[in-house]
Amino acid sequence: MLQEILKKEKEAEAYQDQSSYNAAYCYGYVAGAKWVCEHLFAAFLDRLPDVETATADQLFCQNGEEILSRNEAALNHLADAFEEIGQTDVVTGYYDPAEDEESGNVDGLTGYHYLTL
Repeated sequence: MLQEILKKEKEAEAYQDQSSYNAAYCYGYVAGAKWVCEHLFAAFLDRLPDVETATADQLFCQNGEEILSRNEAALNHLADAFEEIGQTDVVTGYYDPAEDEESGNVDGLTGYHYLTL
C-alpha cells in the first residue's frame, strides 16, 4: 500500500511539473508572438511613407505611431492579420472629419483610419 501511495505522489509531481512546463511554454509562446508582432509593426512603420508625403494611390501610410489608411476594409484586414498571429492589443479607429471639425482639430490625419498596438 505504501508503494501505491508513493507511486501516486510521483505521478502527481510529474503532472504538476508538466503543468508548470505547459504554462511556461504557453507564456513563452504568447510573449514570443507579441514580440514578433511588435517588431513587424515597427517594420511596417519604417517602410511606409509618411502621411505628409503619401500619394493618393498609396493604400497605407504612417505618422510615426500609427498605420493609416483611407480604406477602412484594408486597414481592418491588416488588424485581423496582427490578431491572427497573436497580437491582442490591436487598436483601430477613425479620425472623423465631422468630429474633428466640431472640436476644431482638423489636421492631416482627418479622414484616415488608424491601427496601432
